[in-house]
Amino acid sequence: MSTATYPLRTGLRDAIRRTVAAGSPRGLKPREIAAKIEFSEFTDTAKTPLKRRVANELWRMSKEAGFPFGKRSGRYFLEAE
Repeated sequence: MSTATYPLRTGLRDAIRRTVAAGSPRGLKPREIAAKIEFSEFTDTAKTPLKRRVANELWRMSKEAGFPFGKRSGRYFLEAE
């Protein structure tokens, strides 16, 4: 399993986008995305657990127009353009 590295001031959304883009073709579950972000250089200073923040942010992002990911069986993957 490769761990992606992010600049220290990268936001959570950007870290999620990069992790999903570099993830497996079959997709990643929110907890898998959180685990990869947790082992990267992303700094998390919030009180809310990272797994919950990732799941909530994915849900918010999915409600916006231009959501770049597909979702199948609870797994998020980068849609082909």
